[in-house]
Amino acid sequence: MFTFHTLVLVIHISAAAMLIGGGLGISRNLKRAAAVGGTTFSLAAEDAMRRGGILGMSSLLTILTGVGLIFLIGGFAVAPLNFHIALGLMLIGFVVSSTVMRPGLNAVVAQSKNPTPDPAAIAAGLKKMAAAQGILHLLWVVVLCLMLVRIYR
Repeated sequence: MFTFHTLVLVIHISAAAMLIGGGLGISRNLKRAAAVGGTTFSLAAEDAMRRGGILGMSSLLTILTGVGLIFLIGGFAVAPLNFHIALGLMLIGFVVSSTVMRPGLNAVVAQSKNPTPDPAAIAAGLKKMAAAQGILHLLWVVVLCLMLVRIYR
């Protein structure tokens, strides 16, 4: 049982690490590529969509393995309070990602496919993405702290 717990924990930590590192530089890369335009912007948008998909899968995997780890220690009744709080924050992060980050990225990608991209629409999408990314990184740091400090009832 110890080996399975360790395996799930390694997957959980790896997926969570992707959430902080995988999104770094997406907004800046898109902003610079939009300034250049053309194929450069299209390629940057494709890369951002691919990375966004990987981050979405990492987010879901982090949540699922987190819940799995809670069940492996005996369920929600036994889990320390910090696990409950961290799970709630992860779910909030998932909602922010789905309702703010993804639509912002979709708007930028749509402009990359447009023969004459609208700079204002690109800027608005990038602004949404940057705001969401700041919120997500803050949540990530708080969740990390919660994983290191146990709060028992």
